[in-house]
Amino acid sequence: MGGSIITCEIFSSAITSGLQAYAQQYLSAFKATTILMLEPVFTACFASFILGEVLLPQCYIGACIILGAIPIPSENTGACFLKVCSERVWGN
Repeated sequence: MGGSIITCEIFSSAITSGLQAYAQQYLSAFKATTILMLEPVFTACFASFILGEVLLPQCYIGACIILGAIPIPSENTGACFLKVCSERVWGN
């Protein structure tokens, strides 16, 4: 039992944390934040497709909330993507 706990620790925490830290060196803060905010949504999707988990309506609501809460700022100006789109559409 002790060996399986150590194996899980190595693969699920140590390696993934190291890979994440390595990859973040090459991403902008905007891209890294967006990817990390989507982690729970990816996890639920993978659990559903790979493991056959049944997602309850609360899971879909949560995914919609997460997707809706992600600010999509422009990397250059810091302006919110939705605000820029509404200005282009409505001319405000």
